[in-house]
Amino acid sequence: MIAIILAFVSLVLGVWLLRYTRGRSGRWQLVAWCVWSLGTAAGLLLAAGPYEVRKTVSLLVMPLGLVWLGLGGMAAIVWKQRQATLAAVAGALWLGLTMAGSVPLGARLVGFLQQPFVGADPFQAGSFDAVAVLGGGVALDSAGRIAVVKQSGDRVILGARLYNTGHASLLITTGPILKLKGGAEVSYPAAVRRLWTELGVPDDRILSIEGPRTTSEEIVGIARLVRTRQWSRVGVLTSAWHMRRALKLCRRQHLDVKPLVADFVAHDEPIRLRAIVPQEEGVSLVQLASWELLGALAGH
Repeated sequence: MIAIILAFVSLVLGVWLLRYTRGRSGRWQLVAWCVWSLGTAAGLLLAAGPYEVRKTVSLLVMPLGLVWLGLGGMAAIVWKQRQATLAAVAGALWLGLTMAGSVPLGARLVGFLQQPFVGADPFQAGSFDAVAVLGGGVALDSAGRIAVVKQSGDRVILGARLYNTGHASLLITTGPILKLKGGAEVSYPAAVRRLWTELGVPDDRILSIEGPRTTSEEIVGIARLVRTRQWSRVGVLTSAWHMRRALKLCRRQHLDVKPLVADFVAHDEPIRLRAIVPQEEGVSLVQLASWELLGALAGH
C-alpha cells in the first residue's frame, strides 16, 4: 500500500514538474527529470522491495504495458504542447486502459456480483427433483468432444457430484448447437451429457435442452420443462458471478428455483505496486463483470 501511495505522490510531483519546467531550457528540464526519475525509482524500490519492482517492470515491457506507457507519454507531450483537445482524448484513453486492465477494480466488480452467494454450500441445500446446469463451462473441438473444461467448468463437474451424492434426481444440460466449417454441427448438451455418463451419471437421468444461445433462452427452456414435468423443487447451477443475472431471468419467467453456485473467481489480495499497470488478469475480470452487468440491463 505504501508503494501505491508513493507512486501517486510521484505522479503528482511529475505533473507539477511538467508545468514548472515549461519554458525553461532543455538542459535544465533534463536535469530536473533525471532527478525526479531517480528519486521515484529509489522510493518505490525501498517501499515495494526488489521483487515487486521486477514484477512491475516486467508488466511494463509487456505489450499491454507498453501501450499504456505510450498513451500516458502521448498525453503528457500533447498537454505540454498546449493541445488541450488531443491531450484530453489521449488522457481519457490512458485512463480507460488503466481501468480496463486493473486487477483490483476487476476483482471488486466480480466480488460485488458474487457477494450474495458467499458461503453458500450446494451440498447443504437439500435434494432436488432436477438440477439445471447452465451452459458455458466447456469448449468443444471439431468432433463435438470436450476439448477443455474452462474456468467456469466447475459447474459441470459440480452437477455430476450433486447427482452422485444423492442431491439431484435428474440433471439438465442446456446450450447451443454449434455450426462448424463445412456445415457440420456439434451439440453442446450432447458433449456435457457424454461427460456426465463417464462420471457415473446414468444416461436416463440426464435431460438435454438443445438450442439456447443465451442465458434468457436457457431459462425459458428450463421453465417450460419444469411446468411440463411439474417438479416441486428445482435447482439452477451456474457460476457465482453469473447467478444474479440467472435468478433475475428466472423471476421473469415466474420460475421458483434454488440457486446452486459453483466457481468463485474474485480474490482478496493486498494492493501491490504492480496493480498500477494494466494486465491480462485485470482485463479478464473487468470484462467478465461488465458482460454480466450489461447482460442484466439488456435482459439477456
